[in-house]
Amino acid sequence: MKKEKKEKKRAEVGNFSGEMLELINQVRANPASFSQKILDAIPLIRKDEKTGKLIFETNGVKVSLARGEDAFRAAAEVLQKIKPGLPLQMKEELNIPVLENPDDWNNNEKMIQLLKEKKKVLDDQDLTFNMDKGNTDPASSLLCQIIDDSAFKGKRRDNIFNPEHRYIAISFLQSGKKFCCYLTFSKEKNDIYIYLINYNVNVK
Repeated sequence: MKKEKKEKKRAEVGNFSGEMLELINQVRANPASFSQKILDAIPLIRKDEKTGKLIFETNGVKVSLARGEDAFRAAAEVLQKIKPGLPLQMKEELNIPVLENPDDWNNNEKMIQLLKEKKKVLDDQDLTFNMDKGNTDPASSLLCQIIDDSAFKGKRRDNIFNPEHRYIAISFLQSGKKFCCYLTFSKEKNDIYIYLINYNVNVK
């Protein structure tokens, strides 16, 4: 029975890359249509009983917020003004492994060092990237990146809707129920990678 559950979970995670690609292309094709989903998520904002900080809870996962409702409404307004973009094309052969050990996500110093090393590779190729951690499904991860109420201050949303992006490669590392979504963008064939990296951490 346990083996069957593990196989089922692998199949679900294996579908994350295709699901994320489909979702991204849907919102790129019609950004304005996604604005209502953002407004519908506002009632999910609340204060954490332990920390007193604003959080957004989706599918049992708590995501820390900086501005709360204002950021949600601002994102919805931005999407109303974005012009439709072309779909991204999959280019899995462009994949560059990153953060292959999920235990690295429990070590902040190690994680920062690995991301710095990855950023150097990206900078050398004139690429940009997004990172989102703590979600359990592609839809929630994409929603958080588009709202982008974080230290990125809208940069992740800008990357997703950049009309000059053309290609995407997707990989992931499973560990537990939660994952980190890692997107890398550029304008050429050696451009976008999405890393769905599952890991075991406590999301504050």
